[in-house]
Amino acid sequence: MADMLPSARKSLSITEQLSRMHNVADEESMMEMMEMMDNLQKEADDAAGFRHHSAKTQARQDSHLKRYRGFVRAREACARKRRDESLNTTVLMWEKSDEEIERIAFPADHDTFYNLVRLFLIWLFNKSRPKAGSKHIEYGTLDQYRTSIMFWAARRYGDFGLEPPPRSKLYNQMTEAMRSVHMKKAVGHRRQARMPFLGLGEIRQLIDHDMVVAACMEVAEQHHLAWCIGRQTAVRAASLAADNFSPDRYVRWRDIEITTTSAPGDYKVVLNIIFQKTSHIDPESGQHRDLTCYLDSPTKDNLIFSIPHRLLVIALRRGLLLDINSLDELLSTDKHHILIKPEHLDDPVFYAATKRGLHLHESKPLQTGGLREYLRLRCRNLGYTQNISFHAIRRAAATDLVERVGRERTRELLGHAPESCKMSRSL
Repeated sequence: MADMLPSARKSLSITEQLSRMHNVADEESMMEMMEMMDNLQKEADDAAGFRHHSAKTQARQDSHLKRYRGFVRAREACARKRRDESLNTTVLMWEKSDEEIERIAFPADHDTFYNLVRLFLIWLFNKSRPKAGSKHIEYGTLDQYRTSIMFWAARRYGDFGLEPPPRSKLYNQMTEAMRSVHMKKAVGHRRQARMPFLGLGEIRQLIDHDMVVAACMEVAEQHHLAWCIGRQTAVRAASLAADNFSPDRYVRWRDIEITTTSAPGDYKVVLNIIFQKTSHIDPESGQHRDLTCYLDSPTKDNLIFSIPHRLLVIALRRGLLLDINSLDELLSTDKHHILIKPEHLDDPVFYAATKRGLHLHESKPLQTGGLREYLRLRCRNLGYTQNISFHAIRRAAATDLVERVGRERTRELLGHAPESCKMSRSL
């Protein structure tokens, strides 16, 4: 049974391992095998209820389920009170367990379920506290609830051994209620107003403006790089910078390959986006994969948008290049691969800024909030009236992709689920 230990198991095929398990020779070997089976069972038990979503998404799903249960509980109490006026309402509200309420919240009859979730979404819109300056919550907030309900419906119906409602019909039933209540309150649907786009012209204007007003060039140049990457690859801010829920997920120098070409001053970059967020529920759909971007140097007229040149300037300024310490050495090098010093491969490409943006905080990666806020403030300084986010760059890139490769291929490249309406709503 000693052959069953991990060090020996690596050299054995599954068939050989099973053969040895069938021929247990002594009590000690049997005890080891029993311990192994217990550990396997523990791992299987731990996998029950596993969710592959990010911590932030799971927290939102849990919060939405709790509110949905609370709504169903209150509705159930009202129904029973209506049937028997003598019942104590306070007792009715809490006498059922969460599991009992969930049985009511996810009923076997699909039409009953459709009605429940429609009522819940309409109630949310009417009763939720909106942001300051708004009369109602945004349509995008209802969209998040719709996504959570679809997730929990698939999971809970499976837990209860019931046939889940068809995803397309559930989606359409909820969408109908959401759009109806949104329009009736005279706030308009998001598709009625054109959402902000930041194309090449706007990004050029922003970079030119920032070169004049920036308090720190090291801070500014990395934001300009992020804007160019977003415009050419359509990635989200969370694919480049860290956030509170994923502080270790950001682009590092090891994710970047820089090579020279036969033309002097011409470079190519391979950018590996390791943390590509998607709107797919099932990671086995084939869309939860890394994104590899091949980026060439543009023409001299568009050099301002060059990702290879911006990366090299930043690397030179920080002293990261192996055996290259100056611009002259970079331009005269005969190396095909321009390498980063090994000790800096895990450094973030984007650093956070210190107070007032005067310096780089070289021990702290840039957060998505900082990436978005920097862009928003620069747009406001230029007189943009809409509240601009980093997503406006992605939206413009997606529009160009649709024209080049079609809508369905663009959905795949952007990580949108086939049934998602996010792209349609934005374009």
